[in-house]
Amino acid sequence: MPRQLRRWQIVSTVAVLVLAAVSSLLGLVRAGHYHGPSEIVEAYQVQDLTILVVGIPVIAAGLWYAVRDSPRGRIVWLGGLA
Repeated sequence: MPRQLRRWQIVSTVAVLVLAAVSSLLGLVRAGHYHGPSEIVEAYQVQDLTILVVGIPVIAAGLWYAVRDSPRGRIVWLGGLA
């Protein structure tokens, strides 16, 4: 029987989600955010896009279900954070 998530776990996960979104958006929108060869900069921007499109929704959905005592939600939440 899974235990309820503690408040600090929820708050810290939301903080991670917000910081990841801000960081990824800055990497995509802000000119000159990354320095280096164009291939490396492009790879960083693809990584930022992947975080926005895949990473953040997976962690958010996992947290949503984990708060509702879903064992699968807890696994997805922890896997997304890892």
